[in-house]
Amino acid sequence: MTFQTPPRTKTDTGDERRVGLELEFGGLSGDEALNAILNAVGGRSYQPAPHRYRILDSRIGNLTLELDTRLAQPKNDTDEPDIVSAARTIIGSLAKTVVPFEVVTEPLPFQAIPIFDRIVEGLRDAGAKGSSAHPAYAFGLHFNPEAPSTETSYLLSILRAHVLLNDTVRARSDGDLSRHLMGWARPYPDEFATGLLDAAYQPSFEKLVHDYVAFMPNRNYDLDMLPLFASIDEDLVSDLVKDPLLRPRPTFHFRLPVSQVDDPDWSIAEGWNSWMAVERLAENLNAIEHLSDSVLIPQTRENGRPPLPPERIGIGI
Repeated sequence: MTFQTPPRTKTDTGDERRVGLELEFGGLSGDEALNAILNAVGGRSYQPAPHRYRILDSRIGNLTLELDTRLAQPKNDTDEPDIVSAARTIIGSLAKTVVPFEVVTEPLPFQAIPIFDRIVEGLRDAGAKGSSAHPAYAFGLHFNPEAPSTETSYLLSILRAHVLLNDTVRARSDGDLSRHLMGWARPYPDEFATGLLDAAYQPSFEKLVHDYVAFMPNRNYDLDMLPLFASIDEDLVSDLVKDPLLRPRPTFHFRLPVSQVDDPDWSIAEGWNSWMAVERLAENLNAIEHLSDSVLIPQTRENGRPPLPPERIGIGI
């Protein structure tokens, strides 16, 4: 499958855009997963904490492999009391049946993304399991593409494009039911999505952040904008969101609630190209307006009145 190229390959400052990837999977121990990754993309490794591994100088750069649970992981790689470390080891061992391991890249050039499929193939060959292998496997694939612009008008276009395409993207990904039931990678609330699509909604950056947080005060959504918002105005976001794990990062955080690592026909290109569709649509304001009308006008006819302005449906602060 072809990996599509972003419509904007550079940031507004002229730098080449980069992207980070995160893939969750089950069915393997940490050592088994580590060996599969080393065989696939090379590198050298060390283990700084229970259930956490670092892989340096692989063909796709530096990687982290870790059990994806906060209880099993220290906040960083520094030493901690033996009793705490022992407790994390026990918790991680008990959790491995239902909690995924996660492999995470550092920010990569877009041209390097296809190499990640070698990791997928290596994990598959080693016996890794994807979302459909067990009802409790709430696994996902995440992309963290660097935002090419932080202009509010562009961010608004991205949000609108995401809302317009999200039903199609989720249907294609065949999203994992358990992930939805646990509240991870949820779609935006209908009220917020409808307000976004109203052409009259032209907020300032501060108003956009306030409105976003009013409906979505946490990060459990399929397009998490809070790290990007925080990279633009950390004080504003920290005043609104009390999350000690939220870190400013100049990237979109796009979550696909499915990981089909055990399917021989699956490639991360499918998820990447879904995000590329969002970025392409964001560049076409006429298409956004037309598609938004196709969503809002039927609501007008059904209710016998025009769509409510953002302030009337609760988007205004």
